Amino acid sequence: MVKPGRRIEIVVSRSESMTTCPDVIGRSPREAAITADSVGLMVDPQHTRYRHSNSYPEGVVMFQRPEPNREMNRDEELFLTVSLGKRPTAIVAPDLVGRKFESVGITLTKYNLRLGRVEKFPNRSVAAGTVLTQDPLPGTPMKSGERISLSIAVKPSSNQPPDTTGNTASMEEMEVE
Repeated sequence: MVKPGRRIEIVVSRSESMTTCPDVIGRSPREAAITADSVGLMVDPQHTRYRHSNSYPEGVVMFQRPEPNREMNRDEELFLTVSLGKRPTAIVAPDLVGRKFESVGITLTKYNLRLGRVEKFPNRSVAAGTVLTQDPLPGTPMKSGERISLSIAVKPSSNQPPDTTGNTASMEEMEVE
């Protein structure tokens, strides 16, 4: 029991499971992920959004949720929006051949284009998921919202013998990765 008139000092400590959300605006997505990880938060690149901005240069975080300095539980996710830079005024088809299919969406968003038809072809000479061809060709003038169709490599079926006839396998015979 405390005697009347005595001063009591109270120290409030934060739970070990809590952390403060860092300010990652203006940093690269990689720097933001490292910073978030250092305080126990996660950044999932698949949840990262990309938008054009006249205020932020290409490749830097321009918005984050939750906002900086908010108390959060460790292992929560920090959501990022990354700048694509200024919207291009003249649009031409970008060169997508040789790129991984997973990276195509960011490039199409940057140029305000959309993904068209995607065909899959077995190919042993490049990694599965690599863009083999595109239509229209790189450098072709395009309008906002137009589509680019792609052919991508897939791993040939392991039970399929090497093709020595020049014929291509049907889509049902391929393993898609």
